Amino acid sequence: MRQRILGLSIVLIGLLSIAIIMVRPTEKVTATTVNRTYSVETLPVKYNKKNLYGKLYVPKQAARQPRPTVILSHGLTGTYEDTIPYARALAKQGYVAYVFDFSGGSDSSRSSGKTTDMSIFTEASDLKAVISQIRKRAEVDKQNLFLAGESQGGAVSAIAGAQKTKQIKGLLLLYPAFSIPDEARQRFSSVKEIPKTVDNYMTVGRAYYTHLLNYNMWTHIQNFEGNVLLIHGSADDVVPIRYSKRAQKVFKHSTLKIIEGAGHGFYGADERQATKYMLGYMATNTK
Repeated sequence: MRQRILGLSIVLIGLLSIAIIMVRPTEKVTATTVNRTYSVETLPVKYNKKNLYGKLYVPKQAARQPRPTVILSHGLTGTYEDTIPYARALAKQGYVAYVFDFSGGSDSSRSSGKTTDMSIFTEASDLKAVISQIRKRAEVDKQNLFLAGESQGGAVSAIAGAQKTKQIKGLLLLYPAFSIPDEARQRFSSVKEIPKTVDNYMTVGRAYYTHLLNYNMWTHIQNFEGNVLLIHGSADDVVPIRYSKRAQKVFKHSTLKIIEGAGHGFYGADERQATKYMLGYMATNTK
């Protein structure tokens, strides 16, 4: 009897050990988390009484010399977590990557600020503050600093990139929401019509729309001098692909990659394809 109990105990312990090994730990960062190929550091950006929450992905190669760097911006209602898969892929290939939450960028944002105070213009200011801070890091090659963004974050990256064109080497834009000004004009014909708050996938304020009614996105982003990668899904029903096709003509140097059948947001095979395009672009533009 004792032998049976002992045998059963050994089996249970063995199964428990296997279960523990098979559990995939989530990436929880308090200060610095170390991976085999890169480390992750919590790095806030503070400016104008704002506190932006972010994380810096640093490949081991950066210990020897500064590395090309990509700042990734999330879309409307999103958070930094949406861009982590791309940051990980970039860091594994030897690139520094920074992900962060815009001020008031969503109800789940870990940065300070209210969604009712947010607009693409406040987000452009946030991104420019991030650029200034990231450029000071020893791991960052300031001559090879890139901006990447999803949806609204893509449009904001294009705006900030055009304003900082001498500091930004290139843009990687995933289904960029260049449609935002047109959508604003479809909703409101004058500033007087804009209510205090508006339901736009989440609650935004009058500030979101006020300056969009007379804003020409194209004349502002065309000032960017570097190479631009546009990635868009053919089945995007939120930001129609025609906006990226027009952007391809507006930018001085640009390439459009179309992912057939993909909608607004890349997942699974579509995300892997987008990552492949991004890594290919980085390899070509950091030689």
